[in-house]
Amino acid sequence: MTPDLRDVSNTPAPVGTKGARRGPLRVLAAVLYVVVCLGLLGWNLRWWWVHQRVLPELTSLEALLRHGRYAEAEPALRDWVARSPHDGRVRMMLARCRAGRGDLAGCAEQLIAVPVWWPERIEAVYRAGEALYQLGRAREAEAVWLEVLKDDPLHPSPLDYFSDAGLKIITLRILQERIDEAKELLALALSRADNPADRTTLLGMRMRLEFQRIDPNEKITTLTPFVEADPNDWDSWLGLAIAYDARGDNARARELYERCLHGHPRPDRVRRFLLEGLVQREAWDELRTRLEPLDVYPPNLNEAIEASARGRLALQDGRDDLAEAMFRRAIELDPRDAESHYRLGLLLKRRGTLQDALGFIRRSQEINDARSELDQAYNEFAFAVAETQRDLPNRPDLIRRMIQACRILQFDQEADAWRDLLGPEPAPAWRIFDSEPSQVSNKPVISS
Repeated sequence: MTPDLRDVSNTPAPVGTKGARRGPLRVLAAVLYVVVCLGLLGWNLRWWWVHQRVLPELTSLEALLRHGRYAEAEPALRDWVARSPHDGRVRMMLARCRAGRGDLAGCAEQLIAVPVWWPERIEAVYRAGEALYQLGRAREAEAVWLEVLKDDPLHPSPLDYFSDAGLKIITLRILQERIDEAKELLALALSRADNPADRTTLLGMRMRLEFQRIDPNEKITTLTPFVEADPNDWDSWLGLAIAYDARGDNARARELYERCLHGHPRPDRVRRFLLEGLVQREAWDELRTRLEPLDVYPPNLNEAIEASARGRLALQDGRDDLAEAMFRRAIELDPRDAESHYRLGLLLKRRGTLQDALGFIRRSQEINDARSELDQAYNEFAFAVAETQRDLPNRPDLIRRMIQACRILQFDQEADAWRDLLGPEPAPAWRIFDSEPSQVSNKPVISS
């Protein structure tokens, strides 16, 4: 059969083939093309408007800020930030403007955005921490302040900001009962402080850290806004639990301890304070419930308070061998644990090891006496500071007493710091040929 060779170019395609959909696809592509072109045109127009139009001079905006006319200055400052996002001066001005209008969160945001290479970066970060702290965001404030304490040789922190940020972090850690971390920061601050007045202040804080604690009611008042503003601030939650425990509100303290045990990134730290509170209240039944079984291999214990508590429970059960092992472990973990020294001494005395028993009992008394001496000497020193209005009063006798007590308590860094404040000891007088001064003075220099 001969095929039909007629022109079929104008023959419509069957329904459902690709050719039938070509028309709508072309329309959609054209629409998308127009939308993209308009978007690019709009973006370029906006860029031209932001970067080419005339903005008020920064000096005139600073004048507005000085006069408190923040509402007038903020729109122009926002435009300046959009035009120059890496200009630290503009960001700090906008932060000041937002702080003046009560927007502390916006203030902190702008201060943190100041570039790391900007000369006033440290000041900006320090101010950001202050704003966050006022908002109750203590955890974020501490993280920001820690940047001020970084040892960066290319961008060293001015000593004023370093000292102030360090003191604020130390105060916060004391509130949250992070005493060990506060001591570490005090040691860092002492190593960098070259002013005798600053060193005296830091040493005073270190001494008070051993003997004084903040009133529980004051801690509760301070820490409660922190956990309300930041429910994930577990250090503040734990500080609240310890404060309620110290105040005698055992039910509330137990509730917060349980909450921290399930949420705190360091549950071992929560457990330590929980056990310490139970020991202080002599809640032996609950303590036994939390510590069963008692016979844990001593090297597996990392907290002196837990080892000591296990030793006391073992004594109640008449398990002297276990009690001795636990007390020795507690002393190994905390050589200044006078209670464990004393109880171990009594145990060894009862078991007939009199020589060792006497040594532990004497060491316990020595620790207690040294702590009392250090407390008394520092209180007298603080009174002398207040009385003489001098950062370092002329009382070398008190400083020597504190040095001696620190040595006994193995506070070697603190003892060295007090020793540096005391100054060098006077050099011994030279004696010529072991002669008495009166005899030497009567001898002629050159005999005739």
